[in-house]
Order: sequence, then C-alpha cells, then structure tokens
Amino acid sequence: MTPTNQSANQTLRSRLQSLQFRAVQHEVSTTDCQPCPGGGALVFVNGALITEDQEYPLKFAQVFTLMPVPGTSNFFVLNDIFRLCL
Repeated sequence: MTPTNQSANQTLRSRLQSLQFRAVQHEVSTTDCQPCPGGGALVFVNGALITEDQEYPLKFAQVFTLMPVPGTSNFFVLNDIFRLCL
C-alpha cells in the first residue's frame, strides 16, 4: 500500500468511526447488472445512506459479484467493493 492509500484509508476509517448513528436507511438510486461466466452476476449500485443525526445523506457506490451455490437456488457474494463518496 502506498502512503497515499494509507492516508486515505486512515481518513475513511476515522470518518466512519466518528459517525454516531444507531439506525441507517439505504436509499438505492440506480442498479446495473451484467451476467458473469458460471451463472453469476456483476452488480453495481449507487445510492445514499440516511441516518437520524446527519443533515445530508452519505452517497455510496457498491460493486459486488453474486455467484450461484452449486446444486441449490442460493447465491453468495464472491467480491464486494463499497465506497463512501465523501
């Protein structure tokens, strides 16, 4: 990890730890999906996190891969990237 990434990670960690909310609502603005080999799906979500003590919603973006569990109708998350857009 480069010093720039370490600094950004420390800043994000501090920001998340400073949030003093008990309840969070997820407001999804957009969702885009693409099929993946093996019957999975790549999912991209944009939205906002709404908390009781924040004046403005926190925007977020998330990308994850859903893959089927062989022999069942269930899915699991193979990869997940979540970003707060501060």
